[in-house]
Amino acid sequence: MLYNYPDPYLYYGTYLANTLFVIIMWLCFFVGWFVVGFLCARFVYKDAKRSRGMPAQMWAVIAFLFGPLGLLIYLLMKNAK
Repeated sequence: MLYNYPDPYLYYGTYLANTLFVIIMWLCFFVGWFVVGFLCARFVYKDAKRSRGMPAQMWAVIAFLFGPLGLLIYLLMKNAK
């Protein structure tokens, strides 16, 4: 007696391709976020070091973690000072 079960390996290639695509997209996102965060932190650190009374390391960490939003917060706080 033959059972009409679908082949479990029929769609494996499509599943694997979709999974690799998602992994690569997330990897690109995190690498991009790291690069943007690093560039923002570098700019903020140099600018805060030149400004008197601004803790450069703290602002660099904030800018690294939050990226462009951290840079915007730094610029708003700098202008408010």
